[in-house]
Amino acid sequence: WHASSRSGGYQYANQLPPHPYPYPHFDDLPRIIYSVLTQVRTGHCFSGEYYYRRVPSESPSCHCGHHLQTHEHVFTKCPAYRQERWILRRASPTLLMTELLGT
Repeated sequence: WHASSRSGGYQYANQLPPHPYPYPHFDDLPRIIYSVLTQVRTGHCFSGEYYYRRVPSESPSCHCGHHLQTHEHVFTKCPAYRQERWILRRASPTLLMTELLGT
């Protein structure tokens, strides 16, 4: 774990040391949500960041107008998801990506 990269698809999850059990906010997630979370953690979700690397014909911009739709932008800054952010704040009041995406 100590030698793993702190960048790339697992950059947020790799900043926390592994532990034997998932964080409490992962315990009761429906399978589909856990699946999407895994896609986000590995960088294989349909975001502008993904499109920029894998599907250059698609626009990497966020539908709010931001030039690049990243996970951090959607989770912490995108005005389109302001109303839903309270759900994330239950797991991480300051919206730390390491807490939101760590296991």
